[in-house]
Amino acid sequence: MISYVRAGALLIAALGFLSLGVDVFIQDLPPLGAHLYFLFPDHFPIWQPAIERHLTPWLWSSIIQPVLERPFWMLLLIIAVLVEIVALVVKKHRRQL
Repeated sequence: MISYVRAGALLIAALGFLSLGVDVFIQDLPPLGAHLYFLFPDHFPIWQPAIERHLTPWLWSSIIQPVLERPFWMLLLIIAVLVEIVALVVKKHRRQL
């Protein structure tokens, strides 16, 4: 029987592969930052100054900005792989109990 965590990982992976397919056939697919700007047009522009002012400037330039410049499907596949790894660890831990 498939657990809810694994089902979620499979769903996220399916969305990632679907987005990858769209990216292959439609060359103008926007990166993750464009998707976030579309979802949060009022709040997205203030994220950079807020992070640089209240946390640290290198966090934005070294970590967050490169992630926002990546394709959306890549983030979905990375999340799916991480969720699947967590599901496998939890399953292995339950067997030992």
